[in-house]
Amino acid sequence: MINIAKEQKKQEEKLLKERQEDLVRKVAKLKEWKMEVNKRVAKQEKEAQEAKEKKERLIEEVRSILGYRIDPKDERFKEALLKKEMEDKKASKAAKKLARQQRLIERLTEASAEVPSAGRSSTDDEPNRDPPSNTSGSPEV
Repeated sequence: MINIAKEQKKQEEKLLKERQEDLVRKVAKLKEWKMEVNKRVAKQEKEAQEAKEKKERLIEEVRSILGYRIDPKDERFKEALLKKEMEDKKASKAAKKLARQQRLIERLTEASAEVPSAGRSSTDDEPNRDPPSNTSGSPEV
């Protein structure tokens, strides 16, 4: 019975030690989790602030276009704001398209610079020639 009691005590101590080690690992990760949560919250707050500033900037631009202060709930203001947003989207798309074209041009120039001319055969230098066409002026039949 004494051996059984010792064995049970060892098991309980082992379980307690494992649980304590598990808690220590989780506490160590807790700091990382808190940092991650704080980063996410900060990022969300930053994005919300940027969106708010962008909206305020648009409102001010629309007010300057209209030439007077107008209530943001007014239909004319909403129409002007929508028009301004559409213009901004078009400008953004144009900028993206231009950037995409620039990248394409850069890749093509890099690719053309990398193509070695020594590997070409002599027939590659000559343009493809079509067979002579009928020069007599009468249609071919």
